[in-house]
Amino acid sequence: MAELDFSDSLHKVSCPVLIVCGEKDNANKKTSKELCHYLNNSYFHELMKTGHEANIEVPEELAIVLQRFYDSIS
Repeated sequence: MAELDFSDSLHKVSCPVLIVCGEKDNANKKTSKELCHYLNNSYFHELMKTGHEANIEVPEELAIVLQRFYDSIS
């Protein structure tokens, strides 16, 4: 997986994209932020005091972030 590179195709994504990453998710935070820059219509949200498993660590906060995103695109 580490060798996959879709950066040349990311400009083709036209739908809104929400990228969510935990503040303590050191394995994915840098790449998540970089991905946000490649996508034209993307938003990055960092969940504070959270690691890689935000859906387990802060499910209510994640649900709020997702709902706000869904509401903003409808």
